[in-house]
Amino acid sequence: MDDQRVINLETVFGYEKKFITNGYYRIRQLDEKQKEVAFLISSGCGSTSVHPQITIKKIKNEWVPIKLIDMGTSPTQMIYRDENNQKYLDEKFECLITKFEQAIKQS
Repeated sequence: MDDQRVINLETVFGYEKKFITNGYYRIRQLDEKQKEVAFLISSGCGSTSVHPQITIKKIKNEWVPIKLIDMGTSPTQMIYRDENNQKYLDEKFECLITKFEQAIKQS
């Protein structure tokens, strides 16, 4: 994923979780080359669960999904990127970014 789409989302969402319509949206800077992009749903006792959270890493000016955690599925998913699941993680990341972009239009 190109850098500009991620920068555009950071401009709108910042680094705090933000509620829009159906859940919370969050981007978190982990270090200079890694971020977490997450959609969170409300769960019991005022807490939230990631559905999903994708860790991305900057590799050659592209953001590449390297880990997915989804507490909103059964069974819970925790997937680390390898040669067998690259396409799956890329698709999940594209869906999550699209969800963020649609939330911007709704707000």
